[in-house]
Amino acid sequence: MRLCCLRTCVSILRKKKGTPEFDEAKKALKVSQKEFAKTLASYADCYVMDAFGTAHRKHASTAVIADYFDADHKMLGLLMEKEVQAVDNVLSNIKRPFVAIMGGSKVSSKIGIIENLLGKVDKLILCGGMTYTFAKAHNGEIGNSIVELDKLDVALGVEELAKKNGVELVLGSDCNATNGLDFDTMTVKPGAEIITCPANKVPAGFEGVDAGPASQEDFRNAIKGAKTILWNGPAGVFPAYSSATLSLLVLVLSVRLSLRLLLRAHSH
Repeated sequence: MRLCCLRTCVSILRKKKGTPEFDEAKKALKVSQKEFAKTLASYADCYVMDAFGTAHRKHASTAVIADYFDADHKMLGLLMEKEVQAVDNVLSNIKRPFVAIMGGSKVSSKIGIIENLLGKVDKLILCGGMTYTFAKAHNGEIGNSIVELDKLDVALGVEELAKKNGVELVLGSDCNATNGLDFDTMTVKPGAEIITCPANKVPAGFEGVDAGPASQEDFRNAIKGAKTILWNGPAGVFPAYSSATLSLLVLVLSVRLSLRLLLRAHSH
């Protein structure tokens, strides 16, 4: 059953997103995931979810499998309890200004927490791969940068909600881009170019991989004076392009205040 699921994944990777072939392969994957999760569930009497770093992903072994256990036989683990309590401690005792930093590659995987934070924070820094979905939503040129074309309206909705709630939304204005990122090894291919350009004017053949110097300066200015900081996800492809992430880390750690820091090293 696992082999069947993996074959379906390979089939999807070989097809172009947005085509009928891709949609059919994705539909087949969902069926395979359910069968795989059902098989996994058959080996256990109860299910304990303790993988906080992947809990938001709708994968067979982290989400779908839970459907095959009743309420009395599935639960959160001790690590999940600790992480949830840490977030609750921050949100129940907010010292202002409250700044949140949200990184990572996809708007879709963070939209729930982003919308929730827009009702609580004073400033929200959005960085990482999701930068290019926001840029594309405004008809920006993003080259080969990661983007969720089906979430452009969601990005615009986030901007509207931030404006409505009086939250200062800080997006990357520039980026470091390359034409030779090897995602398998997370390294730069020999002879590849690395340039700095506006986040909404990435040349064809290049992809944004890290926040540029102007963006990093904007992030620093937004963080200065913060009393509470909530951080989730890196500002670039981590660890291959960690300049912006490390810059943010140094700044946050230099703020000698009572703050909470949550950093998840999701790639991009």
